[in-house]
Amino acid sequence: MPKTRRVAIMIDLQWPLKYHQEIFAGTQRYAEQRGNWECQLDLHAGESLRTGRAGAAYDGVIARATSRLAARARRARVPVVNVWLNSPVKNVPSVSYDVETAAEHLMARGLSHFAYLGYLGDRVSKLEIAAFRATLSAAGFVCLHRLTTNDAGKNPASWKKFRAGLAQWIDAWPRPIGVFVSHDVLARYLADACLRRNVRVPDDAALVSTYNEPAICLHPKPALSSIDFGCEEVG
Repeated sequence: MPKTRRVAIMIDLQWPLKYHQEIFAGTQRYAEQRGNWECQLDLHAGESLRTGRAGAAYDGVIARATSRLAARARRARVPVVNVWLNSPVKNVPSVSYDVETAAEHLMARGLSHFAYLGYLGDRVSKLEIAAFRATLSAAGFVCLHRLTTNDAGKNPASWKKFRAGLAQWIDAWPRPIGVFVSHDVLARYLADACLRRNVRVPDDAALVSTYNEPAICLHPKPALSSIDFGCEEVG
């Protein structure tokens, strides 16, 4: 009978969107197929490895890998698989979704003006805008872009500044325009901003985002188009 393997899963399931839950579900489906995995949720697997109390018992860790976890796992000789595309760790095996763009979809609508909205300092946004621009450039189009912080709602002042920045950007758009947005939440903020500027979605601005969160994309109107990355397959 195969030896039971104890695997730590360091993924925060309290994250309100489905990305984490789908990756977790994928790990559990794979564990069932293996038949000899005993998975344990350990949100502080790095601390467990440091103390040695649980580290010696883990045969591996699947995680949104931090630098601290990677260093401690290396010292404990416990293998780590990273499932976080934005992870700062570059020297561990990683599994992630393919970064896709909405360029072909938006061009197919007959649009000739395009823009991208993403996050500052975010690796996913860097990959998305590079791929988006490359596809548009090959077809003879250019792309406006705007990058924002991912903590715009941390206080009233930053929220006001964020909303004012979106309004100013929208007013500068040529229309109709196709906009690729890095995340459904950011796309919903942009859709709300468009409505406040009397910009019709999708007639004046066709928005396409990523992750395909139904609760955010389908309600309220207008519904948002979104790319589903199939994160359960990552798990």
